[in-house]
Amino acid sequence: MHLISSLLEQSDTLETDLVARFLEWSESHITFLKSVIIFVFVVDVLLILAAVTKRKWIYDQVKEHSRVEQVFIVSFFATVVGGVSIAVIIVGVLGLQHSGEFPFIGFIAVGLTSLLFLVALLVCFVTFLILFVQLFIKMEPVRPVIDEEVNWGGTPILVVAVAFFVLSALLAFVSPTATSIAEPVLLVVLPLVLVLKTYGRTLHALGFTKPVVKMLVLSLPLIPVLIFGNGLVYEITEKIIGQFPLDEVVEDVIRESPILMSIQIGILGPVGEELFFRGFAHTALKRKYGFKKGILFSSLFFGLYHMIPWQIPYAVVAGFILAYVYEKTQSIYPPILFHLVNNSVAVIGFWV
Repeated sequence: MHLISSLLEQSDTLETDLVARFLEWSESHITFLKSVIIFVFVVDVLLILAAVTKRKWIYDQVKEHSRVEQVFIVSFFATVVGGVSIAVIIVGVLGLQHSGEFPFIGFIAVGLTSLLFLVALLVCFVTFLILFVQLFIKMEPVRPVIDEEVNWGGTPILVVAVAFFVLSALLAFVSPTATSIAEPVLLVVLPLVLVLKTYGRTLHALGFTKPVVKMLVLSLPLIPVLIFGNGLVYEITEKIIGQFPLDEVVEDVIRESPILMSIQIGILGPVGEELFFRGFAHTALKRKYGFKKGILFSSLFFGLYHMIPWQIPYAVVAGFILAYVYEKTQSIYPPILFHLVNNSVAVIGFWV
């Protein structure tokens, strides 16, 4: 996400260069783009049909929550699915148009998906505001009441996620440069307020504990796996969806503001992301779904957060490794360290 924000903050020259690189890529991937548009549209239709036919099952999953929470949860996922679908379809349509194609099915898909997305977005935003006031202003936990050390559930995670994106967007209009620093700060402050104030827990619940030394030592070989494994996953991703000069794009972003972006990518980003995704989100997901599903869901969440298609697969793998380290060492400090090393290697590579 911080890379997306940084790209939007850069000069018109950088934005134009990024668009030009994508359009160049699209010229050699026309069939792939057509297939993606059709696939996304079909999946959206199937999801809508599934939601209608399985509405009782969906209700059973959220019935323990208040009515506002129920509407928020359903509309949140509808907004995410709709937003991702629109973004993918629009990008595909633009790429095909540039290549001289007229993607009729793409225009239909954009229209229908946009309508559903806007309805879901409106409902999601209204219910989000109600829950934000409850959690951050009134300092009242949402249902259900959980009598455990990790006593927050999935709803607070989603509320923090929406608050993060809303506040980041507002800050981008006020001071684009400050957004790079503000984003990791938000990922720290928002969960801390909820856990310490609203839910009345200590930093211990977020993993701020002394790590299990033996497991930390045994986990150290995962650092090179994290660094080089991500590179391997990225290469595999390029073979599947085509090459894209992501490294060059990242270098362009850093070059625009070397010191600020080096600090953001190498230090602030890892700290904020680990606190939110491992300390806050993963712990709640593990409590509800168990160890394996908790790691899986938090890793997928971490991958989607990065948004750029070429980043998502290796971000999912990195999220899995970092969550595993968090679990084995029983502390947030090791995954922060591993994440710092991983990102710092990339930043150092730029400087040397």
